[in-house]
Amino acid sequence: LTYLFLKKEAPPGWDVRQHWQRYWLVDPLDGTKEFIKRNGEFTVNIALIENGKAVLGVVFAPVLKVMYSAACVSRFRCATRTRRRWW
Repeated sequence: LTYLFLKKEAPPGWDVRQHWQRYWLVDPLDGTKEFIKRNGEFTVNIALIENGKAVLGVVFAPVLKVMYSAACVSRFRCATRTRRRWW
């Protein structure tokens, strides 16, 4: 079982990626300008892609202490969840 990671800063060319069946897509800081402004409107995004479709996804807003997640166990059955944790 092999997992590949795709970063938006330096992705491999499509000639390489088109053969990937499974990979993690990670955006460790979505909302760079908002992060720099310190307004709290940024997220950490992670998705597992299988055969060109997202099967698992997590969006975490650390300042808001909110995490959204979704997972699909089949093309007809998906589950979502919002979790708020005050630590």
